[in-house]
Amino acid sequence: AISGAVVLLNQQFNRSYGKKPAPATVKGLLIHKSEDLNRTGPDYITGWGLANVTESVNYVKKSYNDGLIRRKSINQDQNHTYDRNISSEGSAKFTLVWSDHPASSGASETLVNDLDLVIRNSTGHRYYPWTLNWSMRKEQAVRTKPDRTNNLEQVYIPSVASENLTITINGTSVPQGPQSYTLLMSEKTRITPELEVESPKNISYPVSPTFNFTSSNTLLSAKFSINSGKNRSLSNASSEIFYN
Repeated sequence: AISGAVVLLNQQFNRSYGKKPAPATVKGLLIHKSEDLNRTGPDYITGWGLANVTESVNYVKKSYNDGLIRRKSINQDQNHTYDRNISSEGSAKFTLVWSDHPASSGASETLVNDLDLVIRNSTGHRYYPWTLNWSMRKEQAVRTKPDRTNNLEQVYIPSVASENLTITINGTSVPQGPQSYTLLMSEKTRITPELEVESPKNISYPVSPTFNFTSSNTLLSAKFSINSGKNRSLSNASSEIFYN
């Protein structure tokens, strides 16, 4: 299945950019748009989750015009800075991936070129990438410190609104440079759902029926109709409970 996904991503990238993607870019696309299976973020059981090929291909289509994918090379102590304006309320995700230089046989640490994905908001607050701890492998991944282990880093911001973000790629330790990398960026606007409920056909109701709806999600509005009749709005006692 993943082999087929790689072929599709190569085809779409070639259509959009006029060239084949680097292997690291393909890896980043699969992970950036994957769906969590267990809990939010990576874990030692399901990795980065389930690849969503449709989302990955659509992301490539959108990325060319929106500037969502950046591919550059960096050397020791260099830094590359990008600005990203988040104009609507929602979440944001940034993935940095590179094909690292092979480590020496028997090396205790296998990461050779260490790049850092540093994201700050307008007040200087830093958002850290996901990290895992093998000695605490049953625990959820955290976002509290830099990643010194992997050649893929992902910063996930679950809630952000009307914010200017500064994305910096640091060549923290690049003994085998220059090191090429791919940066992927995306935002997801938070949509407040609306609920519409239609009754089963040909059911008899009293002259003044009473309906109550309770939702586990925050709703913007709720409507109902009887026997395919007119949609009627419900009053809301809260953002989760509506009544007529």
